Amino acid sequence: MKYTFLPKSKMGKISVGAFVTFIATWTVYLVLVYPIFMTGTGGPTLSGILMFSLSIAGIIAVFVGFVTGVIALFRKKDRSVLLIIVTLLCFLISGLLLLFMSEGFIS
Repeated sequence: MKYTFLPKSKMGKISVGAFVTFIATWTVYLVLVYPIFMTGTGGPTLSGILMFSLSIAGIIAVFVGFVTGVIALFRKKDRSVLLIIVTLLCFLISGLLLLFMSEGFIS
């Protein structure tokens, strides 16, 4: 079995792209939207909508990255180092997000 660095299948490329989208949306969230929301400039409505939409887009991207990564690994037999790392990271982030959303993480 030969391991490559970049994924060869379409599902593997979608998984890596979804993870990059997750990183991009949360970077924009932390760099641009969060300081505006905390300082109060720009109005609470616009910053709240941006905050919500970037959060939801990032959460959806990480779940899509995990599901397509698992499909690419097991069904398409795509064995690439980047895909394995991205799938593991998406699994961990998805688990943390599910714990936070279920409120079982704090109590």
